[in-house]
Amino acid sequence: QFIDLDRGTEIAFVPSPQTVQGAALSPDGRTLAWSLADNTIQLLRIPGGEVTATLEGHPDPVYDLLFNSAGDKLFSASHDGVVRVWDLAGNRLPSLRK
Repeated sequence: QFIDLDRGTEIAFVPSPQTVQGAALSPDGRTLAWSLADNTIQLLRIPGGEVTATLEGHPDPVYDLLFNSAGDKLFSASHDGVVRVWDLAGNRLPSLRK
């Protein structure tokens, strides 16, 4: 659910196909990333909620999502200790390990 904070009214509602574990909004507000119970991540166009990519690669639930400041990369972390990096087309880039 997207709320106009100035007016306190709903702007849009985007239903999820599964339980959402985490979410992040890109700096420009045009892309929503959410992680789902099946360990995938979906990128959605805002407004409208059209799924633009489904990201697969985490063996465990994804608990944290973060866009970089330019909004062209998404970082995702799960309990496997790997931070995966994605572009907005859904391509996996080199990962970070702790």
